[in-house]
Amino acid sequence: MYKYQLVAQIAAKTDIPYSTVEKVLDAFTETTAELMTRGESVVLSGFGVFEPKSRSPRIGRNPHTGAPVEIPARVMPSFKPAQGLKDKVSAMVYQPASKSPRNSPAK
Repeated sequence: MYKYQLVAQIAAKTDIPYSTVEKVLDAFTETTAELMTRGESVVLSGFGVFEPKSRSPRIGRNPHTGAPVEIPARVMPSFKPAQGLKDKVSAMVYQPASKSPRNSPAK
């Protein structure tokens, strides 16, 4: 789903004009990015946590030559979903397939 589709769905669910929803979503993403660049986390109860995570320096390998390459330390954005969100997504995606007669072994 693209941003314009998300904005349209939120606007339809809330009866808020598309342009207002777009401004709010833009403000949310900008504010979240600003907070994370300052090392702060953004916690949305029932949804998850956006937080910066430090990665240590390490040695990698060039896939073409196999030569070792030093990968510097850096901070990466991270998202940890809340248990409620995990449960909702898991219930939708991983439902067991129904057994149809043609998939059953022949007797």
